Amino acid sequence: MIALFKFSDHIQDKPPSGRWLVLFCLIYPLLFFPGSLLSRPNVIDETVVFAIVENYLLLPKLLGLVLFAVLGFLDTKKYWKLEAFTILFTLHLILVLLSSLNARDTWTYNLLGPDRRFDGVLYQIFLSVLALNAFYTIKNNFSLIKQIGFCLLLSCCIQTVLLLFQRFGFDPIGYLVYIKPLSIPAGTMTHPGILAAWLLPSLVLAFFLFSCVKRRYLTVYVFGLIFASAGLAFTGNRTSIYILLFFLLIWVILERKIQVLLLFLITGLTIIIAPFTPKTASIESPDVLSTRTLETRIKIWDLALKLMPQIPNFPLLGGGPDAMRLALLRDPPVDKYIKLDLMESGLDNYKIRSSTYVPGQTIRESTFKIDFVYLDNEQNVIQNRAIYLDKAHNLFLDRLISFGIFGALIWMLIYCVPLTFLFRKQQLKLQDTNFSPLIYAVLATIISIVGYYTLWFPVIQAEPLHLIIVSMGWAIVVSQRQGKQKDELSPLA
Repeated sequence: MIALFKFSDHIQDKPPSGRWLVLFCLIYPLLFFPGSLLSRPNVIDETVVFAIVENYLLLPKLLGLVLFAVLGFLDTKKYWKLEAFTILFTLHLILVLLSSLNARDTWTYNLLGPDRRFDGVLYQIFLSVLALNAFYTIKNNFSLIKQIGFCLLLSCCIQTVLLLFQRFGFDPIGYLVYIKPLSIPAGTMTHPGILAAWLLPSLVLAFFLFSCVKRRYLTVYVFGLIFASAGLAFTGNRTSIYILLFFLLIWVILERKIQVLLLFLITGLTIIIAPFTPKTASIESPDVLSTRTLETRIKIWDLALKLMPQIPNFPLLGGGPDAMRLALLRDPPVDKYIKLDLMESGLDNYKIRSSTYVPGQTIRESTFKIDFVYLDNEQNVIQNRAIYLDKAHNLFLDRLISFGIFGALIWMLIYCVPLTFLFRKQQLKLQDTNFSPLIYAVLATIISIVGYYTLWFPVIQAEPLHLIIVSMGWAIVVSQRQGKQKDELSPLA
């Protein structure tokens, strides 16, 4: 694996090995439990599916996050010290605790997080530890950036293989976890959009590291890039597809090489053709020209802004990880939410006749009772729909609702500080030509993550990777500002 890149043998003062970090990037998406081998419920309704997602897909990832955070701390503990990156995450955790208490929710939801998310206090603590471990590891061993790039590309290829099996109806994950094949291919994730959150930054980083690959591995590397790009196309996530194509164009302009241009053209053609490859009848081809995602997001943002007054002590504090859903449950704008819910569910052809808020025994059991008519055949349908909208579908708006105005500001700093410094001319015009590709790679990858988060929200399946990428940016910035000389950065060569 290490031989794939042109690493220097120069190592100073035995830096952190970073093996835990490389291994995390390779296997974290693959963590799941084959629960169907032990238990097979006779009826698979919505409640059972949610339990399956939590116990067999999300809980293993939470436990894996805890394990790797502990391993990383053991590897980097002697390097920990008070720095801006550490202070930001410490303040974040303080706001997480205060906002979770401010939510006035049960302790189990505060600790573990809302249904289908597992992003409560426990997750936030170990996520922060993982990010700080990655920062101190990469800061003392820059060669890990290239190793991580290769492992992420391999991880993307594995997910693409699973997507192909799922498209053809041979779904090993579905049978092992859900007992039946998935109706929408999502690899080992719970949703194609979440899988795209893993694939997009991995691919951007891997493409920008193209010039660092040894010639004898180039053919395999190129095939991996094209194959994994097809996997992103299979997800149908328009936001990620557009962002990848944009950064590939930037990459072509920066490199100005004929082989890079050819790779860009082949990759673009693959992304266009991939959704139309053979598949089972139950799988729909995504419409990459649709603007539906943006339309629903604008409505969600508008609803989120209107719900803010329902959060206690806002804006100084947020309402915890489940702030938006709790605000909806306490005082729902019935008509506005119902229209948004049906639009999100693809039920635009339903004409609402009446809708009623039905309080449950507990606040989380409350539902909407809807009487609507399907326009195609005038068939009356009456059903109770639970309230599942729990995120604002924008990173910074979601942090604002969850952890208050100071929490949103902290996350703006976490993502924007490395971008600001990496954009500066003295960072991009280093004389060391072997170092520049890494700066461009990390810079482009962080921007791609921010672009993704304009229409999506952090989830346990992909956010740890995003913070590892951000840690790369912080590591480069801090190393430069602390006056490290070129020979101290030689592991990049």
